[in-house]
Amino acid sequence: MKSITSGLNLESDIQSGDYRINYEISSSDRSQPLIILTHGYMAHKDGPNQKGLREMLQGNGFGTLSFNLPGHGNEIDHTQEGFHNFAFQNLRISHCVDILEDVISHARSEHSFDKIGLAGSSTGALFNMVAASRDPSIYAMALYSAATDVAALAEKKVGYAALFGLFLKKFHPNKTKRAYIINNGEREWPYHFGFYWDARKFRGSDLPQIDVPTMFLHGEDDQIVPIEQPRSMVDIMPASHLVSFPEGDHGFTNEQDREKAAEHIAEFFKDPKNYLKQLATESNGE
Repeated sequence: MKSITSGLNLESDIQSGDYRINYEISSSDRSQPLIILTHGYMAHKDGPNQKGLREMLQGNGFGTLSFNLPGHGNEIDHTQEGFHNFAFQNLRISHCVDILEDVISHARSEHSFDKIGLAGSSTGALFNMVAASRDPSIYAMALYSAATDVAALAEKKVGYAALFGLFLKKFHPNKTKRAYIINNGEREWPYHFGFYWDARKFRGSDLPQIDVPTMFLHGEDDQIVPIEQPRSMVDIMPASHLVSFPEGDHGFTNEQDREKAAEHIAEFFKDPKNYLKQLATESNGE
């Protein structure tokens, strides 16, 4: 029989509702914590941020599990027809949270990990928050570029009038049914009314209190998710701290910022509570 302390390195998949989820898991010692990485809407598990963080965590002795969410990243076809694909039209925060919870359960039951932490970016950070609010056994969370209120972002960027128009099944001038095109200054991406309506149920400030030690990392120049979102969560989450990057953007495209964030996250997961105390002491100039 294989000991739970033996290594593990494999790619596999699990069924979660209507979705078949591909994942990669790696651990040199299953007695050490497993960190599950959750990407955001325009990303995927092999993007530069996830890859760099995965390598940093593994180099510090942690196990890692990365997986691809349906309707995200490489699955988005930025054409009119692409807006109507199954994954995009059915994309909901509730579905993504269900998938994450199934991945967590699978890691525990099939791979014998007892100590699990979560690392998430953008909307993936929100999925982590919802999961942690339901599962206090999660031992720590590191959330970067966290979109803690996706519905508020839509209300600001798309506007209530446009969202109401989608509800009435009116169309954007490009005739794309029930999809609105948001241009954030860098690229255009689709927005589906059903995603917004579901997101209203998952505003970070409305979640049950999260006592899991949590470190937010956010760029002050994030043009997609303003730093005020994670800052407002720190005000109501007793075991949390925000690390800001003065010139950082949403994607942590600056290599130095990306490496520094990964270093913070690896150190944090070694001893979350003490690391939060250390950050608080440093920020207070003590």
